[in-house]
Amino acid sequence: MMKVGFGYFSRGRSYSSWQTLQDNRAKRAAVLQQAQANIQAAGSSISNAMLNHISGGANNAANAAIGRIQAEGRAKNAAALKQFDAAQTLLNQTKTSSTGINTLA
Repeated sequence: MMKVGFGYFSRGRSYSSWQTLQDNRAKRAAVLQQAQANIQAAGSSISNAMLNHISGGANNAANAAIGRIQAEGRAKNAAALKQFDAAQTLLNQTKTSSTGINTLA
């Protein structure tokens, strides 16, 4: 048997008020569950983005510190090399001087 509806009346099987209430509760529960899943997914995405940003900042800070340490090491090596060159030059001058003195003697 088919019902013919006008306006807000529906065609087909009619539900009792209790069944309509149960259907509406089930639909609201499904909508709430989906909303909670969406919120959780958004929270996870934001959390991951924040962790990536923090770890990226930490990596940048570590790289900057390594760069400063390497620059300091290069500066110390250059100073030591300059000192070594000066000592080598002085040694060569001393050898030349002593060789010159022995020749004259």
